[in-house]
Amino acid sequence: MLNLEKGRKWAACAALPSAMLGPLHAQTEPAPPADTVQRTEPALNASMLKLCDVSRLQPHEPSYAVYQKAEGDEPALRAHYSFRYLLSPVPDADAVETEPGKPCIHPPRFEAGWYLKYTGEFDFYAGTRDSGPVINRISNPGMHYRWRQPLDGFTALRWFDLGVEHLSDGQTTEVLSPSEAARAQQAYDEDDHKFFDSVSRGMNFVSTEVRLGATEDVFGSLYAKARFYFHKDTDVTWGPWAKKDVTISDYNLLRLTWVRKIGPEAGEASITWTVGAMGLDTDSWDLDYLFSAQNRCTIYTRYHEGPLQTLSNYTQERRSIAIGLKFTP
Repeated sequence: MLNLEKGRKWAACAALPSAMLGPLHAQTEPAPPADTVQRTEPALNASMLKLCDVSRLQPHEPSYAVYQKAEGDEPALRAHYSFRYLLSPVPDADAVETEPGKPCIHPPRFEAGWYLKYTGEFDFYAGTRDSGPVINRISNPGMHYRWRQPLDGFTALRWFDLGVEHLSDGQTTEVLSPSEAARAQQAYDEDDHKFFDSVSRGMNFVSTEVRLGATEDVFGSLYAKARFYFHKDTDVTWGPWAKKDVTISDYNLLRLTWVRKIGPEAGEASITWTVGAMGLDTDSWDLDYLFSAQNRCTIYTRYHEGPLQTLSNYTQERRSIAIGLKFTP
């Protein structure tokens, strides 16, 4: 009897907490994790959440590293890299932080603001030229302002960009005097392409660029960039365009790039047409295919037809083909 009485007392004690908490549990349903609520319905607690900071250092144009073979030149490893630094980024209202140190609900986008950008390009002749030189091809710093169309916008315009840019090849050989022009003409006649790798080219311009549509759209996405030069390089003094007042503006005033997702694994094809003041006489084409736009780096092929293969000798028409890796933003 004594043991039975003790068992009843212990049972009563064990039931006491449940009896006390029962009404509380009845009034409030078990809440799902806060992270789940915020991710599925961020608008409910938007006022309580912190806007995600936009990363100031970002990719700009896609970067790539390819093994390239161009007409009249030795094979080379070409690297093209591009980044920007945001000076005054406008926060993205759709990107909110659930908890400090945790990922944002939506990745923050660069909505609008001023930024500095730099695009560079070089060829590395590893094992194909004596001493394996690295030849700088492009140095392209600039300052820009970009405005992005809101996601619920009513037009195909995705963003508008206005910038002031400098473009040069970083070389030091000038072709100004009659003797220098004669040397350049001799190099052209003898197909001495190594001479032109050291010819200096530089220019400044105002650029405007827009993007229309998205790569997932039926008609793809179109990038259109125009240049307005306020300082151009010296005239060309060699080849068929010598002493004909030909400059870079005759080759590169407008660049149109069409991009569309195509093929398995979200492959991406693009066609770029660059044209100058002389129209079809000096236009150039680039055909590109990215095997998977979903990966950060993936196999990439590129074909070039026409002038602008290099900035130092941009008037000479060349064909080139390349394969390597492309690093997408």
